[in-house]
Amino acid sequence: MELNIQKKEEKPLLQAEDLYAEITYEATTPSRKELVEALAKKTKTPAEQVIVRKIQGIFGHRKAKVEATLYKDKALLEKVENQPLLKRHKGKEDPKAEQATPKAEEKQTAPKQGE
Repeated sequence: MELNIQKKEEKPLLQAEDLYAEITYEATTPSRKELVEALAKKTKTPAEQVIVRKIQGIFGHRKAKVEATLYKDKALLEKVENQPLLKRHKGKEDPKAEQATPKAEEKQTAPKQGE
């Protein structure tokens, strides 16, 4: 994956910087997680301070346009960004693993019928 930053915009009131980039990839469009890691590495910013707002693939090419925001600290990012976007960045956890643990705990704490 090749990442080319095309434009940077400072946002002093939000203590952030907007990035507009173009990526070239070989297989499938990179995930948000992969893009966050690539942007963090290229800009020398911690990955938890990077939010990818938009990934727009270019039809017929193995390219995509990316819009991202780099924040000065993580607390500011969580305060400013909306919850659905933050949820997208956390990724999908395994729902089966989450459901398995509460059921196991319920079985252990449930009283036996003979008592």
